Amino acid sequence: MHQWGQPGRERPCYDAAMRCMALALALIWAASAPVGNGSPACDPRVDGAVGDGVAADTIALQATLDRCVGGTVRVAPGTYRIGPIALPSRTTLELAAGATLLASGTAGDYTLPNGQRRALVSASDVTNVAIVGAGTIDGAGAPWWEQFRADTEAGRAP
Repeated sequence: MHQWGQPGRERPCYDAAMRCMALALALIWAASAPVGNGSPACDPRVDGAVGDGVAADTIALQATLDRCVGGTVRVAPGTYRIGPIALPSRTTLELAAGATLLASGTAGDYTLPNGQRRALVSASDVTNVAIVGAGTIDGAGAPWWEQFRADTEAGRAP
């Protein structure tokens, strides 16, 4: 009679099978786990963002941010030309390496009806907002500074 629990008795097939079963269960669990603490991941290209540096991607990116509240908006590599966007609560904006949010050079994109200017990226009265990743936010500031200096020299400083 075979006694598995006795010292000196090995169970190589049983032990290997149990290790394989545990590994398989761990892999299944990891693959099915939600991204970012239970939050969905969203791609602005689904909402029409192009990322070619030419197309205006503001509407698509803002639509994704609004749709993905409580999740992570993952911006893939490319250059996304945008005007002002607003980050909602509980949202992470993740810029992949090689992804650039490039500010549009159109002053009208940033001017409110009362003459005030909007920021390229804003988040008002929100909680748990993050911008992460190895990508770039390029405010394309040179033309704005040139205009500011010209206005200052002409006595029209804001």
